[in-house]
Amino acid sequence: MSIFLMVLIVGVVFAVVSFIFCMVSGASGGRSCEITGTSSNCPLGGGAGQLSFFTLAPNMLAVALIGFGLSGEIFMRLAELTLLVALIPAVIIGYGLMFFVNNYIYLPLQRADNTAKNISSFVGLTVEVTENIRGSGLGSVRSNTGEGAFSYTARSHDGTDILAGEQAIILDVEDNNCMVVKK
Repeated sequence: MSIFLMVLIVGVVFAVVSFIFCMVSGASGGRSCEITGTSSNCPLGGGAGQLSFFTLAPNMLAVALIGFGLSGEIFMRLAELTLLVALIPAVIIGYGLMFFVNNYIYLPLQRADNTAKNISSFVGLTVEVTENIRGSGLGSVRSNTGEGAFSYTARSHDGTDILAGEQAIILDVEDNNCMVVKK
């Protein structure tokens, strides 16, 4: 049994065990826990964080292990490369696959999940205007809560202009738009 096949098996087992652990430990919806404690749905730690260049989330680590093991096994068996020659592209492919899945699948889904929160719960929250709100037109606001940063479309409640960078308070939510007034 080659090292690549062993890593592939470890990656698959690791993915299954981490999924089961998060399901049993109460992480909502079966989403993965991050060992770094940056996920608010994980019993290992709280707070918000954003994964960027490298992550130790079990699902991303499993993707890297599976990509490394599978590509290494393919290079050794089909291309008949030696272990050391197959090691370099296997590491690149494993890390590249993890980077791609993390940045183009995992993070966008995580952000979409965060924006799906009930914005009515933010009534009374102080937010920063990120795009000018002119009269009755639309702009956008950003809030930093303990669960992360959220952006919403916003409209001035009383029709006054609120410029980017100014603070505002969310008074109500109508048609999925935050109704705000200048603070």
